[in-house]
Amino acid sequence: MSIPKNGAKEEGQSNIASEMKEVSKDAQFRHDVYNHIAKYSHANDLVAFWNLFITYILIAVCYLYPSVWLFPIAAFVRVRIFIVFHDCAHQSYFSKSYLNYWIGQLTSFSNFTSYSFWKKGHDHHHKVLFLL
Repeated sequence: MSIPKNGAKEEGQSNIASEMKEVSKDAQFRHDVYNHIAKYSHANDLVAFWNLFITYILIAVCYLYPSVWLFPIAAFVRVRIFIVFHDCAHQSYFSKSYLNYWIGQLTSFSNFTSYSFWKKGHDHHHKVLFLL
């Protein structure tokens, strides 16, 4: 490898240095994201029950007072109920597995989906299909 007379490095060396800086930035970003979400990695039953309560209050209001203006809220709440259903299937919504099971069963009615059937298929999806 020859160094030009003006002291500049060859193009390959500068690319490697910039790639190493990018990898370092990426690793720092992942570390920062992990630290940020770590506080949410444990189930909090009180918060979970409160969120569930608010969700079903909102859905009751939307059904008791049907209005075109409440349709976006009803759609949002339906998605929120599915998220609770999904998290219960992963045993991550509540700290107790029996609460996850029974709330999962309750929310399955709102989703028109069998909790046990969906949990089995979704666990297969994570274990085999995408290895997540």
